[in-house]
Amino acid sequence: MTPDLILVDFATSAPYAAELCARIRQASPASRLVVFTAFADAETRVRYEQAGATACLLKDIGFRRLVDELRALLGSHDAPEE
Repeated sequence: MTPDLILVDFATSAPYAAELCARIRQASPASRLVVFTAFADAETRVRYEQAGATACLLKDIGFRRLVDELRALLGSHDAPEE
């Protein structure tokens, strides 16, 4: 079974992070690959996207917005159950 979404937390903008994205994409081409990072300069974001990332989200977006973004990527806009 293939995961619908893979969330990768990078604490670096090192080139090997983009290589990891490429390897994940190769292993799971149908999954949405989301990079969660504090490093989001334009060059780094382009590297992640070229390596197969579906989205690149900044760590300062807050929990609620993170959940909303992930739900949107999955196509689910349902309210969370409480």
